[in-house]
Amino acid sequence: MRGGNIWSAIAGIVVAVALGCSNTPSRVAAPSWNPEGFADAVLAKLDKNGDKSLDKAELAGAPGLAWGAKAIDTDKNGSLSRDELIARFAIYKKMRIGVSTAQVRVVYKGQPLTSGKLTLVPEFFLEGLVEPATSELMSDGYAMPRVEGLSPPGLRVGYYRAVVESPKVKIPAKYNSAESTTLGFEVSPVQDAVSEDGMQLILRD
Repeated sequence: MRGGNIWSAIAGIVVAVALGCSNTPSRVAAPSWNPEGFADAVLAKLDKNGDKSLDKAELAGAPGLAWGAKAIDTDKNGSLSRDELIARFAIYKKMRIGVSTAQVRVVYKGQPLTSGKLTLVPEFFLEGLVEPATSELMSDGYAMPRVEGLSPPGLRVGYYRAVVESPKVKIPAKYNSAESTTLGFEVSPVQDAVSEDGMQLILRD
């Protein structure tokens, strides 16, 4: 996939994610979303300056939230308040989605990473509620993460840290661990979660 075709493909992926969220027949119960509890847990861990909101530097502690911050920041002031976090998590609760689908493209040095594995690890406030999802990278750099044993096949909506491993390409070691990765991803229950890089995970040195 080259040049101008990349962004048209990304637009198609956004639609695919939305369709996966809304039209996938679900025989899996939705997690028990707790908007207020999630917001309080996030602020307790990440709000280092005690101003009851999260700025860009603080959001670095939760790459998944950082990836989806644009959709959360409804007043567009560059930070996420408790009320904004609660409102966002309330959408998850309202949608009651048990299983979804998502595609994401992994890029390194301007090229698709064509071998390796992508693992989406739930952000800390979703641990024990949302399962990790994995996918081998395809020849065009795309991955479709799935939870092992989940039926119908797919993964949970939610916020994730992205772990990337490749046996053939030497990528920066920070991406090999959930503790050190700076990559994040949101599998959204609605069609609004796209980072400044589109539906891509871009590995940077």
